[in-house]
Parts: sequence; structure tokens; C-alpha cells
Amino acid sequence: MEESKSGVYSPQVIEFIAVADQFCKHLVRVRSYKTPEFLAIMQRLLPFLYLKAVNLPRLEPVFEEGNERFVREEEWITIDSSIAALLGSSNSFEEPYDQYLHETGEPVAGAISEYMADMYQDIKDCLLQYQTGTEEVMNDAIWECVMNFETMWGKKLLSVMRAIHRIVYSGTATDSTEVSGNTDEPEGERDTSSWIISKRQREFGEE
Repeated sequence: MEESKSGVYSPQVIEFIAVADQFCKHLVRVRSYKTPEFLAIMQRLLPFLYLKAVNLPRLEPVFEEGNERFVREEEWITIDSSIAALLGSSNSFEEPYDQYLHETGEPVAGAISEYMADMYQDIKDCLLQYQTGTEEVMNDAIWECVMNFETMWGKKLLSVMRAIHRIVYSGTATDSTEVSGNTDEPEGERDTSSWIISKRQREFGEE
């Protein structure tokens, strides 16, 4: 475990944890921002988050089973709906085909709010696992975060950056952004097929 112990306290890990913490804090208080302000923050923070994730060390897992999960479905829904309400009609974008995200060869509709809620879940779980102070748990938190970055949330981060770039430089990032009808839909009638929990079940199967 000596290599893992040194790894979890490396400058690369500490820097990532600091940036990841800022990312999660901004999403939690998204309702306090105006649209241009939130987009400006994310336009600067997301590339930094990507860079710090790329630099994370390659640790070996300690436990055979994964770490405890902290982010629940209700929290995911809150993040998703808050960002969707803030961005309104600008929330949706066309996602280029990616065989790891989609099963068809055609462009499909993506949503900034959904992708960021997905990212939040993986990153927040990593943060809370890391903050336990148990080095074996911290080690596996970083290991799993790297794996998820490579296969899932890293791709979504790049898609969100592309979508935000389009909004900012198209001149549509205003406080009066039209809110789409879906943001007022009662939660009980919302389509849950896009929720991260449902998606993980489709990707990995029921355990």
C-alpha cells in the first residue's frame, strides 16, 4: 500500500480535489446565478477540471467491491432541473455520434443539465469518499474517478464545453433566456429514462 498512500496525497490529486470541489459547489448553488454568470464560470472551470483529471495518477484498486455511494437520485434531479431552468431553451444541443454514448449512428439531442448532473454524481461521490480520510477508500475513490472520467464523464464534459461555447458566442446567453416547457413538468410525470441511475443500470446491468 505504500505506493497508494503516496498517491492519494500527491499534488495532482490535491489539485484535482480542489477544482472538483469548486465545480460541485457551483452546481449546488446554481439557482443563485444569472445565466451569463453561470456560463462564464463554467467556461473557465470546465477546461481546468478536464486538465486536472487528465493528470490524476494511475492507482491500483484496493477493494474488490466499489466504494459507498452518497449522491442520491433526488440530488441528481435537483441539479438537473436547476440547470435546465436556468438555461431554458439553450439547455438542449445536438450531440455528435459517439459509440460509447449512443447506440445509433445519427446525431441525438443532448442536454447540458443532464450531462452536468451525471458529472456531478461521479465527482461528488469521489469527493465524499476522499474526505473520509481512510487511505484505502481515498485510493479507490481516485482510481474509480479516473475510470469514470475515461469512459463516461470526461466525454460529457467535452460535450458540455462545446455546447456552452456555442451559447456564449452565439449571443444567446441572456437573463431572459426562454425556459422550455419541460422545466415546469411535474416531477411525477417526467421521463425518468435519462436519469443517471437508470442509465447506469442499462450500461452495467442490475447487480
